[in-house]
Amino acid sequence: KEIDGVVKALQKFLATVDPKQTLTAALVTFKDDVKVEAFTQDLTVLQGAVAKLYATGGGECPEASAEALEIALKHIKDAGTIMLATDASPYPDADLSKLAQVIKDKKVKFQAFVTGDCSDMSHWNQLPNSQ
Repeated sequence: KEIDGVVKALQKFLATVDPKQTLTAALVTFKDDVKVEAFTQDLTVLQGAVAKLYATGGGECPEASAEALEIALKHIKDAGTIMLATDASPYPDADLSKLAQVIKDKKVKFQAFVTGDCSDMSHWNQLPNSQ
């Protein structure tokens, strides 16, 4: 499952963080909706939230990735880091140019891991019996 790779990558990244360093982190998840799973300075809380991540149906493509990114950008400090992992395109009305400009203006380090595309139905996360 793709989510397992995301969890392992996040766990590997968090293992490199010095526990004495003050780190404010948010874990924002999305499917067709957006949810803040953790917003904390406690590395243990963040590691626990990452360990609980799992994939569910999610419905058909697209997903609320741009909305999740927008929420993250509202809370991130300048020069912070955002890691976005998705297997679906954002909704067609998403203003990606605006989000890119905010990323640039805030000097955010942005890493995207995109493993799917809604233009190809074989990439869709369809619920059972929804074909």
